[in-house]
Amino acid sequence: MGIRDLATRHTRMILNSQRGAGWPFTITDPSGNTGTLTGWSNDISAVIDPDTGQAVSGRLATVSLHVDDMVEAGLDPIPKGENFSTSRPWVIEVSNVLGDPPAKFKISRADPDRTVGCVNCMLEAYSNGG
Repeated sequence: MGIRDLATRHTRMILNSQRGAGWPFTITDPSGNTGTLTGWSNDISAVIDPDTGQAVSGRLATVSLHVDDMVEAGLDPIPKGENFSTSRPWVIEVSNVLGDPPAKFKISRADPDRTVGCVNCMLEAYSNGG
């Protein structure tokens, strides 16, 4: 086994570790196929304006997942980001540590790392119409 194979395997173990930062979420593709995966997720309520360095009101939500988990769930291994409300997007539903009902997001951008097999997804709040 080469170093890249080892890195890919370790990346998947880290993303899936529920003893670490791994967190369950549901992903649905544009055709309605659904899978429950474990990966890293963030939902941060304040962001930094890169021009001023000041905190601004906003929401930054992301998930990171492993392509092998997508394949095992029967989904396309690399979800597509969708910035327009006219198309059916990939949808992520994820709960938080407070036990609130799962928040629903669409994937607005997906950045795959084809070296170690993970995909970092930028999310936007979503409600069945965009």
